[in-house]
Amino acid sequence: MTDEIPSTDDSTDDTTDYAPDDAINDAGEDAGDYADEYESLTGDGAAARLLEDTARLVDSDRDSHGDAVENQAHIARGWTWYLRGQGVLGPGESLDGTDVAFMMGLLKMSRHSVGEFDIDHLRDTAGYAGIGAACAVFRGEAAAEDLEAADYGDHE
Repeated sequence: MTDEIPSTDDSTDDTTDYAPDDAINDAGEDAGDYADEYESLTGDGAAARLLEDTARLVDSDRDSHGDAVENQAHIARGWTWYLRGQGVLGPGESLDGTDVAFMMGLLKMSRHSVGEFDIDHLRDTAGYAGIGAACAVFRGEAAAEDLEAADYGDHE
């Protein structure tokens, strides 16, 4: 058994010009059937809509998992204990909440790659990115001001 990730064949190009009107929704209906509701929705607008929805979900009272940063730190301690016991992490090594957020994002990507499309995997991945950033702020690895990109000029 190998731990290598299979490489992709770079000789094929699956990229095509894609317009939202060409989309088929989860029910198999042409997205054009909803043209009145989404008439002015652009690609950027669709992405923003999902991110705004994700932000509401992360910040809502409906969550039964408790504070996101505290929860990620708790998971990190459990995973650290387990990985040390398996010899994967040494005595001075540990995971933190940001590591957990990255790995949970990978879990969602993995589910997508082996299962059927579910937009919730994308929403959850975006949510974990936000939670990972919050963990970094609370650990002192990033400034709270970095949570917002007020200057949209220089971004890499």
